[in-house]
Amino acid sequence: METKLLNPNKMHEVRIVYKRPIYDSMPIAKNSNQAYEVFKSFIDFDTLDYKESFYLLLLTQTNSVLNCARLGVGDTAAVCVNIKEVFQLALMSNASGIILCHNHPSGKLNCSKADKVLTEKVKLSGQLISIQLVDHIIITSEGYYSLGDNEDILIPDNTLPF
Repeated sequence: METKLLNPNKMHEVRIVYKRPIYDSMPIAKNSNQAYEVFKSFIDFDTLDYKESFYLLLLTQTNSVLNCARLGVGDTAAVCVNIKEVFQLALMSNASGIILCHNHPSGKLNCSKADKVLTEKVKLSGQLISIQLVDHIIITSEGYYSLGDNEDILIPDNTLPF
């Protein structure tokens, strides 16, 4: 069996480019209320009751906000979340922690089973690569619900099931 080498002229370069924002200009998200305020400055509240959207807050080791990203827009009942994209952004931003956020167009500030399942998947995935899931916040035009504050993030830190 003959092994053929790839043609170097047809290869594409992959590199990581990262430049942290100016430290003094970065907002802080050390608790759910501060995170909610950051999300409020980023999210268009005029569309909050229309379609479900999913957002990601990228944090430094000291919970300074590197950036906020909208990862998806769904319909009135759900939004599809690509967990690989969550961690792709976290790794490219050199984030140490993340906060998930999505809205409930219904206005109900409660945590569904699907919300808990997604939160646990993201938390476990993050533990494998040392990116901490700090919180998952559900927002409506009336306020917010923090899974972290309400102990709906069930798996203790640094505990993997294998």
